[in-house]
Amino acid sequence: MLHDFYIPLLQEAVVYDRVAGYFRSSSLASASQGFSAFVGRGGRMRLIVGADLDAEDVRAILAGDEQHLGKQLNGQLEEPANWPTDVRNGVSLLAWMITHGYLEVRVSFRVHGTTGNPLPFTAVDDGYVHEKWFVVHDTAGNRLYGSGTLNESMTALVLDAENIDVHCDWWGVTDFQRVEEAAAAFENLWQGRVPHMRVLTLPDAVRRRLVQLAEGIDFPLEVDGSSAAPRSAAPPSALELLRFAIIKDGPRLPGRRFVGMETAPVAPWPHQKIVARRLVESWPYSYLICDEVGLGKTIEAGLAFRSLYLSGLTRRILIAAPAGLTQQWQRQMASKLLLSFGRALSGSIPRHNYIFPVEEERMEALYEPDLSIVSTGLLARNERRALLLEAKPFDIALVDEAHAARRQNPTRGPGAHPTFGFLYMALREGLRKKTRSLWLATATPMQLDPVEPCDLLALTNRVGAFQFDPSLALQYYEILARMIHDQNPCFFMISKA
Repeated sequence: MLHDFYIPLLQEAVVYDRVAGYFRSSSLASASQGFSAFVGRGGRMRLIVGADLDAEDVRAILAGDEQHLGKQLNGQLEEPANWPTDVRNGVSLLAWMITHGYLEVRVSFRVHGTTGNPLPFTAVDDGYVHEKWFVVHDTAGNRLYGSGTLNESMTALVLDAENIDVHCDWWGVTDFQRVEEAAAAFENLWQGRVPHMRVLTLPDAVRRRLVQLAEGIDFPLEVDGSSAAPRSAAPPSALELLRFAIIKDGPRLPGRRFVGMETAPVAPWPHQKIVARRLVESWPYSYLICDEVGLGKTIEAGLAFRSLYLSGLTRRILIAAPAGLTQQWQRQMASKLLLSFGRALSGSIPRHNYIFPVEEERMEALYEPDLSIVSTGLLARNERRALLLEAKPFDIALVDEAHAARRQNPTRGPGAHPTFGFLYMALREGLRKKTRSLWLATATPMQLDPVEPCDLLALTNRVGAFQFDPSLALQYYEILARMIHDQNPCFFMISKA
């Protein structure tokens, strides 16, 4: 009820007239809900509350004994330290409103319409029953009237067990009349023109007590501890402006390359930091990123993305991953690196989903966003190849689960004529030509045969002759293996005379 009705209502209101329950701490807290939003708009409220007092007390008060009234009402505000948190928040909010001129409170007493004798609120001697209702005005002059249980108790508030009848004066003639009558009835009560209700201004002693309760409160809270009031802050000092300028421009100062890593909202493991720094300091080199499963290839790449992007060295970054992992990549980049990647959605019309600043879908060409994520299935489609070739070049393109880009006949050996799958062809004939740096992430670069990692190495364009003949790469690693095992690394070529 608080967040779905009162706060949205009072965020539009500028005038709020209300007849509430009794003048006691729990009832005042109940009557406070929604007003952190109301005071943020500079709204003004008039509140009429009942006083549940003995008949003799009421007689003395009606006879003009203001000190007696102040004593009785202040008795309801004793021991605030023992109040529950929600009661303390609610009473403090109303007290803050009184202190700052947003709220005026008057106290009502029931009397018999004919005899003038005091009556308890539950009495029906003259046919009148104490009501709880309100009238709200917005800046355009529209009015809303609500009546019902309306925060009669803290139990109703906590359990959301309220029953409110609402009428708006723009709904039609009948509702307009209901609102008009309610507005007139409140004005009559406020001005003391109702025979069976005596309405008195709040005694100075009670006002002073409420002001004390509001001391030290900068921003009033709702009963649940939240606040819908807009907060204003003092303008920053010259030193603060300088500090923020350094933070803003830090990635572009000398040594800027690693600012993105050091300011990321994630603390990398040592091995992740080593890999990320290598990617950054050697950019635009291409790499195979082949950490084991679970060691954090996503974090390594993300730290490098953030550093290169914030420093201005890169602008366009593409992540291609299996469809089931694209959302995970997007969430990791947003939550751990604060990078807003647009994730391409399936369908004939290009659409991209964003997590922040707000979750939305934007209509863009498939590769239009500077920070974008597409599925490898979408990347590999022949009918989409032209879109890739027409796209603006990328500074970095990362392919996750890159071992899926492989030849269809790997076990026939490195010398056999290879038949490559669609994804490998899309990388070799399309993406490799559109990106300065290609990062191939895979925990299992070899699925069936050693020729498969050789095929991935060939996409990096930085291994010289090895990328043209897989047998050279395999021979190189065989020599390394011999050296590691203290074997003779030399090979002799024997030819026929």
